[in-house]
Amino acid sequence: RRQLTALLAQQYEDRPDLLAKVTPDYIVGGERMLRDNGVWARSLKKPQTTLVTEGMEKMVPEGIVTRDGVLHEVDMVIYATGFQASEFLEPLKVTGL
Repeated sequence: RRQLTALLAQQYEDRPDLLAKVTPDYIVGGERMLRDNGVWARSLKKPQTTLVTEGMEKMVPEGIVTRDGVLHEVDMVIYATGFQASEFLEPLKVTGL
């Protein structure tokens, strides 16, 4: 955990607002971790990027409304719910020897 938080602190030293949002509040390894070589951190720091950590309440034609009632206007929504690590080969059909 110390190594992880030290790396995050280095990547986000110029953006403490983002550091608080990207630092996990769970045990390292307790959930799937994002491995970042700095690309993700640089993307989050771009002026046109906003990291929203508030939960989603609903989607509307204009964008996403978070639980705090704020409308976040978006051009695109990427619906990424994760994956089933123990079943990732289940759809694979093997026939023959």
